Amino acid sequence: MQPFNERCQNLKKAILNSFDLAILSGNLTYELRGDESND
Repeated sequence: MQPFNERCQNLKKAILNSFDLAILSGNLTYELRGDESND
C-alpha cells in the first residue's frame, strides 16, 4: 500500500492531467463548433 502523501500526489497529477485534457478538448470542440452560442 502506498503512503498517503504519495497517493495524494498521484491523484493531484491525475486531476491536473484530466483538466488539461478537458481544456484541450473543450477548445477543440469550441473551435469546431464556431461561435453559434451567444451568451
